[in-house]
Amino acid sequence: MKTKKGIMFVVGGVLVVLLLFGIYYPLALDPGNGGGGTLPPFDDPDPFDDTDPPIVPDPPTINQICPDPDPDGSITVSWTEPVGTIGFTLYRSKDGSVYNPLIQTSLKQYTDKNLDNGDYSYKVKAYNFDGDSDYSNIVSVTVDIPQAEPPELPIPTEPELEPEPNGIPPVYYLLLIGGLGIGSFLVYKKTREIKK
Repeated sequence: MKTKKGIMFVVGGVLVVLLLFGIYYPLALDPGNGGGGTLPPFDDPDPFDDTDPPIVPDPPTINQICPDPDPDGSITVSWTEPVGTIGFTLYRSKDGSVYNPLIQTSLKQYTDKNLDNGDYSYKVKAYNFDGDSDYSNIVSVTVDIPQAEPPELPIPTEPELEPEPNGIPPVYYLLLIGGLGIGSFLVYKKTREIKK
């Protein structure tokens, strides 16, 4: 039991604590010599303050991101959870120098979606009621979404003309209407001139 003033004796023990002017003087009691000598004093700015010092979490560790390069623009970042953590702040950078907060979460992973092609870097902090941890390690990943190839269009084929039952091929007529300044027409079948 602590006292603000006076002397506290431990009966039958080996220690007496003497409080004078805010300084403790431990005295070793030796029943054989009647109390013994005085030990050197020690300083305590507030000997009656039982408040524990703030304890922030250790930094988390981000796991390696797979696959790298990422083919679809959706990256899952995961990390460890130090003792005493109540939440995390995830940071992202696209140029490797400026990191912006991405999300605060109590989970140990986050999926970053709808990313364009490029290089992305991540780091995370843990926090509790006493404060934030230092930053974690930095993990980088490249997003490389392959370009979709245009579909192959079928090459149109010219239908074959069925001959008449008597074996004579059908005859097709073209009606060509002239106009002012038109002197003649060129008629083509496939890329070959057939009539002039």
